[in-house]
Amino acid sequence: MDDDDLTHEPLLAQLHTSMLPRRVEWYPEVGSTMDIARERLKQHDPQHIPLLVLTDVQTSGRGRRGRAWITPPGSALLFSLALRPDWLPPARVVTLVWMTGVAVCEAITATTGLPARLKWPNDVLLRVGSHDSTAKIGGIILESSCSASFTTSGENRAPTLISHIVWAIIGCGLNINTSPPIDMGLRYPATCLAEQLGRPVPRRPLMRMILQRMDHWYSQLYADKADELFETWRGLLVTLGQTVEVETEQGTIRGRAEDVGRDGRLHVRHHSGEIYMLSSGDVSGVRTRASL
Repeated sequence: MDDDDLTHEPLLAQLHTSMLPRRVEWYPEVGSTMDIARERLKQHDPQHIPLLVLTDVQTSGRGRRGRAWITPPGSALLFSLALRPDWLPPARVVTLVWMTGVAVCEAITATTGLPARLKWPNDVLLRVGSHDSTAKIGGIILESSCSASFTTSGENRAPTLISHIVWAIIGCGLNINTSPPIDMGLRYPATCLAEQLGRPVPRRPLMRMILQRMDHWYSQLYADKADELFETWRGLLVTLGQTVEVETEQGTIRGRAEDVGRDGRLHVRHHSGEIYMLSSGDVSGVRTRASL
């Protein structure tokens, strides 16, 4: 398909964004787009950042907790976005995951008409069949590095510890024209856009729309306007209101997913009445009643 060219000039042509990206690097095959993005960040070239790295094939693609992400050549959108959001407080780095999830859902719905949703903390879903069933079409992963230093201010010149984000990489993989094989032992039902539409889906228009929506939300974050992003992200979460099993290092927590906080933590009410507040870094798996 002509609209599958994801190289720099065709992708950025007619792309009206203010902050993302400055440069695009496309490769027919790589180990991991995250690895390339990390290497570019180490080069400290400001003209390259924000940088979008895309590929048709990842031989070592990974999701959360090192899980493999395997797709046939040219059948998926596989990309990483390298950023230097030094203006963003480290405690709010999770907003970059919200930004990406919301942008992906908005772009899928705008370009295909399919209702895309999110499963906490980082899965992208489509509504399929009847009874509000959902299936996974992709996931998001975030890697970041922070730095801290002491500064002195005020009359007593007492040292104050100041921390900031040095860099962040958002990785995303989306099944576009091929679903994962059923023998991969997936924890959650999987699908792809083409399977739900009944036709192949060109990747470039979708990628361009994702970038436009990411640019919008990134600009909102830069302007310290995260409230709308949080509410939009929260509204897309199918996890809320569901009975869930959450796997942690301390064991499995079962209960009702009642809400999410502005720190990104999931609030799960146990049958005893106790409320657990879980961060994505403490969780290795989340299953809703529909997938139990």
